[in-house]
Amino acid sequence: MKRRSSFLVFLGLLLASPLALANDQHTVSFGYAQTHLSSLKNSDSKDLRGFNFKYRYEF
Repeated sequence: MKRRSSFLVFLGLLLASPLALANDQHTVSFGYAQTHLSSLKNSDSKDLRGFNFKYRYEF
């Protein structure tokens, strides 16, 4: 998990550097979500985690 996290951070920095030059038209966002579904008792997965990557280009 630590190796994958390091790779994702490196990839994010690699992608963010060139896009910072054209920040008037591009938007990049990263996110991490973790939730506890204690209210849903019929769910198989009680601990959902995930990464979110969004890229938006405006012209």
